[in-house]
Amino acid sequence: MLVGMKRRDLRVVCCALLVGATTACGSDDASGGASKPERFVWSDDGRAMLWVPPGAAPASADIRVTLETGTDEWSYLLEPSGLGFAAPAALFLRLGNTADGASVLPLPELESAGGGVEALGAFVLGASVTAGLRDSWMIAPVPHFSKVKTRLPLNPDQNIAWSQGVQVHIPSEAYMDVGQTWTTDLRVWAQYDGNYIITAEASGAARLTKPVSNDRIVYLSPGGNGDVYDVEVPLECQSEGHGTVEVRVQAITSGGAVTDGWLAWGVHCSQPPPAVAPPKPEPATDAGAALRDSGTATAEALKAALAEKLGTDQVLGKAAEAFAQAFDPSYAGESSLSLNLPCTECVVDTPYMATATVVTKDLKDHDSVLLTLSGHASSSSTVLVSPPAGSEQASFTQDISQASASGAPVELDFGFVCKQAGPATVSAYHELRHATMSFDSLVEYRYRSLGFQNRRIECVAPQAAPCSDGDPLMQTVTTLGAFFGINPVALCSSLTIQDILHSLLTIGKKLVANDFSTLKRFGGMLLGLSPAQVAQLFNNSDFPCGPGANGLTLCVDAQVPVPDGDFLLLYATVASPIPTADSTNHFQYGFVFDADGLAANNYQPSAQYANDFFKGTDRWYAAEYTPAAGWKLNVTDASGGGPVSVASNARLIISGNTLLLLVPRSEVGVATPSLRLTAFRHKGDYGINPPHDWDGSVWPAVADGLAPFPN
Repeated sequence: MLVGMKRRDLRVVCCALLVGATTACGSDDASGGASKPERFVWSDDGRAMLWVPPGAAPASADIRVTLETGTDEWSYLLEPSGLGFAAPAALFLRLGNTADGASVLPLPELESAGGGVEALGAFVLGASVTAGLRDSWMIAPVPHFSKVKTRLPLNPDQNIAWSQGVQVHIPSEAYMDVGQTWTTDLRVWAQYDGNYIITAEASGAARLTKPVSNDRIVYLSPGGNGDVYDVEVPLECQSEGHGTVEVRVQAITSGGAVTDGWLAWGVHCSQPPPAVAPPKPEPATDAGAALRDSGTATAEALKAALAEKLGTDQVLGKAAEAFAQAFDPSYAGESSLSLNLPCTECVVDTPYMATATVVTKDLKDHDSVLLTLSGHASSSSTVLVSPPAGSEQASFTQDISQASASGAPVELDFGFVCKQAGPATVSAYHELRHATMSFDSLVEYRYRSLGFQNRRIECVAPQAAPCSDGDPLMQTVTTLGAFFGINPVALCSSLTIQDILHSLLTIGKKLVANDFSTLKRFGGMLLGLSPAQVAQLFNNSDFPCGPGANGLTLCVDAQVPVPDGDFLLLYATVASPIPTADSTNHFQYGFVFDADGLAANNYQPSAQYANDFFKGTDRWYAAEYTPAAGWKLNVTDASGGGPVSVASNARLIISGNTLLLLVPRSEVGVATPSLRLTAFRHKGDYGINPPHDWDGSVWPAVADGLAPFPN
């Protein structure tokens, strides 16, 4: 996710003053030829630091570390290009967790100016530190320049996560009685073919009841999203006090990339009956200090491996000191950043207005807060942004320090425009500079990133108006409508759905995928069909049950003929053609009704699934697909409290990007029942388990109730 990035127009300078080391401010300026035996060079975004060991590079080398941002990857440009080291330098990178709390063990790569790519061995350290927070670093030995790239959490403050390599879900700190045994699971998500070796060790008041040594070779299926599995860690509180569980995760991919990870968490053991939990020992300030202070065999093995790659493990202490200064909690106020765009499909050459909202509290004296808005290209598309009453440009930065100081929300309106068709992003980057006085009275800046937000958009060419004769999303349904003697365009409503909230509230919201799971058009009517029409349409027929020349027709019972009379005809179109077969995905498309008009007997889900797509309805017509069973039409009566499958003469036709449902009027209690449309894709677990692979759309949103039947 780090390729295709543009250089940032704003260069943020950040320093850390180290005891016994040289101050570096975004770059390593060696003018004057002074000897600099050891260097610490900070990146311009403050998350990365390059350690250059004594004698590894010429003193005259102007070393710089610059973040490149793009659509969905992160990379750091290391300059000057082509610089080699007599001994490996090391890139230290502060990591964040994923949205569901997993530690990320990335597999970084080094990309040369000529385009060559080589895997970098990486070390990942993760541990609970001050105030119970989880701190993680990546340390990557760097033999030469020019670009290090890896998939990482886009922003740990916002918990937007992408990863490459392996994710490990580490349990929370445990509070147990002495003598109590339990088993905790490490959930591992391996995302590359390779060998994954996991060992564990417990120390202090905790012990393992049996050894943990899990050696697993992973081969991913073509197009798969990874292998998710659990490793059991059986534990016991053997004495009163504090214990530590340490896990080593070694990932060796088929491409030769290696990640060596050390992850630790605490166990607190009390004498029963539990009174007050034993006090925690003074926690480490960071993951480097936690590893440095650990004397277990697991920790010593990883420190030895680190020393072998870098020539020393003493750099841990120096890096810890540098991070402690650059990320001093006393400098960190509360902050949040949100980015609101008016479109996800944005028409080329059409100007749009958007809003970035920032809330920052507890700023210190001399703090300044900057907000950078930018447009990024993916493929051939281009997005330009503009400040209020300003000209279009790739990015611009606004100082919002004065407005932020009050703690009130700061809303910055800005414009953007797509210049070419294709996928793209609009980004907001929220940053803080903290000014202090150095010993020689010069002002230096300690920098902290406060937030990063990406919003993906699709830049589309101007096209015919929605729900018009030229609307490409209406072509298939118009063809189907001709069989029924109707003009679907006259019935059409355009649906604009930007995000979807999962039924399980703990999973939350995501943007729609703008594919076959995203509803775009909708229409319906009451329709009368004569015996001759019904015979031609369904019983002779234009739409036989199963695959046919005019689409895939789903029936509850193929042997039951469709009666003539009055029907509810409804259609929905999605953003791209619906797959008729798929080896891994499961699909569900629902037309759900309050069929009798009585709210009292409508289905109500349990509290944890409070956003269930079928909430507040009592009769469901759902086209459902599994790789094992294929497509089928399920019709359900939910008016009695527990949903029950029922017989039905309905037909649901799938053709291209269109679903067309025909329901006999006699199957519903009121002539025009209120309704909801749903679309959902998942891998068989409804997206509940990591990596939460799901997409969908719902109209109206569950919180908005039901829509009236169209006139």
